[in-house]
Amino acid sequence: MKAINFFWMAVWGSLTLFPSCGNDDGTADSTGPNGVSQAVMKEFNRMFPDATDVYWETVDNYDVANFNEGTSRAADISTHCAAWFSRVDHAWDMTDREIDFDLVPQAVRDAFSASEYGQSPWTVDDEANMLQRAGAETLYIIEADKKENNVETDVDLYYTEAGILVNEIIGNVEDDDHRDFLPLEPPTSISDWMAQHAGDARIIDVDEDDGCVEVEYIQDGLKHEAVFGTGLTWLYTKTDYDDRGWHLIPQAVLDALATSPLYTGPGQVDDAAYYETATQGFYQFELETRFDDDVNVYVSEAGELLDSRPSFGDGNSVVAGDLTDFIHERYPGAVVVERDWDDGFLEIEIRHEGREKDLYFNGRDEWLASTWEARLRDLPDGSLQMLHENGYYDIEDDDVDVLDTPRGLFYAVEAERYDDDCLVVLDQGGSIVKVFHDDDGWEDLWDEWI
Repeated sequence: MKAINFFWMAVWGSLTLFPSCGNDDGTADSTGPNGVSQAVMKEFNRMFPDATDVYWETVDNYDVANFNEGTSRAADISTHCAAWFSRVDHAWDMTDREIDFDLVPQAVRDAFSASEYGQSPWTVDDEANMLQRAGAETLYIIEADKKENNVETDVDLYYTEAGILVNEIIGNVEDDDHRDFLPLEPPTSISDWMAQHAGDARIIDVDEDDGCVEVEYIQDGLKHEAVFGTGLTWLYTKTDYDDRGWHLIPQAVLDALATSPLYTGPGQVDDAAYYETATQGFYQFELETRFDDDVNVYVSEAGELLDSRPSFGDGNSVVAGDLTDFIHERYPGAVVVERDWDDGFLEIEIRHEGREKDLYFNGRDEWLASTWEARLRDLPDGSLQMLHENGYYDIEDDDVDVLDTPRGLFYAVEAERYDDDCLVVLDQGGSIVKVFHDDDGWEDLWDEWI
């Protein structure tokens, strides 16, 4: 389905995040099953004249038709579909189709094959999902899974028709009905901002919580995310750069990145993004270290290395969604800085007790762990001496991270022992509970510990 221009957002009254008052519950003219209105039945029959095995259900404020297209389901060659219609204005909003993997656009299949998920040990099902949405970008969802060390991992990958990966979710809910991707129109003030700054963009998703809004969209072949804080004031826009956008990064910025002591080469860069705020713009580069954990390097537009990430201006207004209560309960007084998906996990960055901390959640919004940088002085008493006595050396002051998990609080220390790179995990009492002996220390720790 073609996405429509933001100019036409003004006519999407039925999709607004702040619906107008009314007493039409969709049942006044109901004659169909489950109280489905005549208007919805008429639109459904017009859009899907070949539907078979139809049954209706009510989900939130939607009438949802579940049906098959094509031949009978007994022949096992039909397409299962779910069409969503608003109970407010009876308009169609989304169709979720299960399609054969071979019917996924070639650009999507090529992008998937080139990704880590297209390689062994990952495997892919022979089906995918296609989400067609009113006034928003069509998305293709590929599910991949793997089993290593008796641990099963599944990931849902969301692509645009052009093959742009816009989201990856590890551990998503089973039989997800994708209601989170129902199209929503931003409030009028945000629609005006989008029309001015991203007039030809195509919406991916709109996320609203407590008066704050995130709008994800595609423009010029790149994924962007505009964040609006309290009072719907624009805070910043983030642009993600993948292989197709790397050449757009100014050479002066790349030259400055190369001067960072953390930088070893282009292959070390995991992700790159540009942040535009009201006062400045800067680039963030996520680099892999020798233990396969990630560090961020920041470079200004002018090509100057920055000591830390600049402020967004109103970090406490960044959307945290339904997890806000959990965050403030576990980390009282925390300020939410950013919310993003990273390697399939929802990562929420907070500022708490003078430190930047990263919280990780799976697709079911289950808290997995929090990590933050620490110093040698933060280790339990006697830990450093104990490590030295056990032959661990070359421990720098910035080689310590705190790992807060449902299992307890731990410390991960990067060290060497007999010329072997090690990641040593200590408990709160300062005892060694695990040692990882290869360059993939953090990845192994995550797979085994989390």
